[in-house]
Amino acid sequence: GRMATVVRGDTRLLDSRIEINYGTTPADLFDDGTQYPCAELLIRFDRDPKAVQYVIRFKGFGGYGDPRNPNREIRNGDPTKWSSQQFDASPTPLGNMFEYRGPCKWYDGQGRAWDSDMYYGGNGTGGWLLLDTRNNTVVYVFFTLTDFDGDLGLAGNVELWTDWTVGASIEVEPLYPEDLQR
Repeated sequence: GRMATVVRGDTRLLDSRIEINYGTTPADLFDDGTQYPCAELLIRFDRDPKAVQYVIRFKGFGGYGDPRNPNREIRNGDPTKWSSQQFDASPTPLGNMFEYRGPCKWYDGQGRAWDSDMYYGGNGTGGWLLLDTRNNTVVYVFFTLTDFDGDLGLAGNVELWTDWTVGASIEVEPLYPEDLQR
């Protein structure tokens, strides 16, 4: 069965793997060390060392067709059908699984913070798989938002994401070498 948890101070049920985090961009992102506030909504699951790929499936999210929804997979999908994304699970080099060092701190396979173009261009998009080597877990980022101008109102956007997440179903399937030979 599906596990759920209650968000403190709230009555909505969310998948227990969902995390909502606030943080700042990495200090080494910009030459002058400027950091910007950021929020992210993700799921976290244990890394399977034998997996060569992961398939993330989801359905029932709100925000379908909503122009405020920056996640293309959810915005353009069908809320009654499963959407899925498949990712390489190669840990080092990380392939298309980047490194996660905490809220809003995303690094490439060579240990460098994503460049500012990735933060600007990826602002809100989500749909990334990241490896958290500190606790050997994998995170899939559904939504992100970095407030470069101080006018975005992160809390209001996070509230919207939470509303869209209520009742959603999320599946994570590890794929092994024998699965890919079929």
